[in-house]
Amino acid sequence: MRRVSMPRVAALVLVMAAGRLGAGELMYPGREWTSRTPGQAGLDEGRLKELAQYAGGCGCVVRGGYMVYTWGEVGRRRDVASAVKPVYMHFLLRAVQDGRLASLDEPVVKHEGRLNDLNEDLGYKDRRIT
Repeated sequence: MRRVSMPRVAALVLVMAAGRLGAGELMYPGREWTSRTPGQAGLDEGRLKELAQYAGGCGCVVRGGYMVYTWGEVGRRRDVASAVKPVYMHFLLRAVQDGRLASLDEPVVKHEGRLNDLNEDLGYKDRRIT
C-alpha cells in the first residue's frame, strides 16, 4: 500500500470537506463530536473508503461540524508535527477572503486581547504576532 505524507492527507481531507455543505445549519462540536453518516453529509462512503486506503494510518473527515467518517485508531493521540498547516492556511486565507481579517499582516491581538498581557519580561512580544 502506498503511504502519503500527513500534509497531503490533511490537504485531501480539506478538499473533501470544503465542498458545499448542503441544506442545514452548521454544527459546532462540543465536548463530543456529533456524527452523521456520509450520505447525510452528502459524501460518498465508497470514496471515503478509497481515501482511507490511500492515506493509510488513521484519520477522519468532518463536514459542517459533524464527524462523518473515521478510520484507524482515531482516539489515540499522535504527533502530526506540521501536518495541520495546510488546514490552518486554508482558514486564514478564507478569513481574509471573507473580510474577517484585513490582511495576513493584521495583528492577532486585535482579535485576541489576552496577547496584550503575555510575556512582560520579553517586551510583550506576542502583541506583534500577525
